[in-house]
Amino acid sequence: MKLHSCIHTISFFFIYFITSDTYCNPMPKNESRHGNTTDNGNSSLGKPKAGACSNNQWMTWEQGSGQSSTFGKNELAETDNLYTLYNNVYNAGQVKQGSRQETQCLSYEKGVLSWMTKFQFYLYSTGNPTSVLSYSNIRLKPSKTIQLQDLKKFKTSWDWKLSDQTDDLVTNVAYDVFTSLKSDCEGQGGGCASHEIMIWLAAINGAAPIGKFTGKTVKIGSKYEFDVWSGPGPDNLAVISLYPKKTQYKTFDADLKQLFTNDLKEFGLKSEEYITTIGAGPEPFKGGAKITTSKYTLDVY
Repeated sequence: MKLHSCIHTISFFFIYFITSDTYCNPMPKNESRHGNTTDNGNSSLGKPKAGACSNNQWMTWEQGSGQSSTFGKNELAETDNLYTLYNNVYNAGQVKQGSRQETQCLSYEKGVLSWMTKFQFYLYSTGNPTSVLSYSNIRLKPSKTIQLQDLKKFKTSWDWKLSDQTDDLVTNVAYDVFTSLKSDCEGQGGGCASHEIMIWLAAINGAAPIGKFTGKTVKIGSKYEFDVWSGPGPDNLAVISLYPKKTQYKTFDADLKQLFTNDLKEFGLKSEEYITTIGAGPEPFKGGAKITTSKYTLDVY
């Protein structure tokens, strides 16, 4: 795993094709009561920054334009770096001119976010088809430290849809949570993080987590069942990935408290660890699509 210059604001994913042994080097990756929110949103996500999501401007990157950055961000909360939407094309060197990615905040109020990302990637003939090319995502950095043994609630919902996909599209849609044994951890990957936990809601056209299938499954509530994959990532960061039994969970609504406080203990997650960041978004390997999130909520304390 390579550490990138934007490490404080980006999550990592560790993924490889199910048909390949090569893994990618993807990016750089409280007290609240959801349902008792006001116009300021719930306190997990922070008070919306005025105008942050009102002008519907795109964060745009295009290969060969010479004017667009591979890294864009829109801070949605008044507290800097607390709740941020990213347009990040960290593997731009592998794609041809004409490749493009755009990310847009559609609305953010009362703790509910909707956003959209569109991408089209053309690989060079020498490009690695098993490497993730970009990571457009919404990321929460909790404003207060949350130790797993004290976790009271980890409620989230995510409704999304895929459209305008090309025949060669390969991507995932997943949550990405980093934990650390250090309460003041700011880094990820091989820095101060101790675990990366991924919850895949979709694996489209053959992507699978790094490591190996443990032979075990876990359920989140009564609706969602996952195979558990486990293995070391670069820098020996321990990665636990939940791979969907169904191809896609396009509507997800669950409390992850049981998962993080009990179910993942047998795979090495410790109750002494702290949640450092929580991300959510797609990682394309190639091809094009539009992914629209109509509802995303997160309430953790």
